[in-house]
Amino acid sequence: MKKNLFWAAGIFLILLAGCKTTDTANSGYMASVEISGPRENEIRAMTAAIFLASGYEQTGDLIFEKKGSAWDTAAYGGWSGNAVWVRMRVHLAMLDDTRGVLGCDAYELLDRDQWTDAREQKFFFEKRSDCKKLLDEIKTKLDSPDAAAPTHKIP
Repeated sequence: MKKNLFWAAGIFLILLAGCKTTDTANSGYMASVEISGPRENEIRAMTAAIFLASGYEQTGDLIFEKKGSAWDTAAYGGWSGNAVWVRMRVHLAMLDDTRGVLGCDAYELLDRDQWTDAREQKFFFEKRSDCKKLLDEIKTKLDSPDAAAPTHKIP
């Protein structure tokens, strides 16, 4: 029995190690990309547009939230049964006028809709692929020659 458990744990670790994406900007965030060409306001506008199109609400400057899946609630919600929300904090560090690093960290947000203060806890790796996918989409849209930055107003 112990031998089977040992093998199962080993296989799980191998699969887990194989399920990572490369972070091209190596910025220290859960995921990041380096963007060249557009100015800061264009990057911010496209970031908001992509997150909003993906079902997120903008709750602050480059902070986006959406209700987590049933799996998120089951895995992270505890005994309360309250919905878990996912918060994405996007960070933009401009290296010069037309080059910047766009980073993203994901958090589970508990008790968001309660009268008490919501509790935020950073995901270790669970939402990394979601962050990376959104950042890659932003980079792709901004890199396309006919990309016009959307005219989204940042709250």
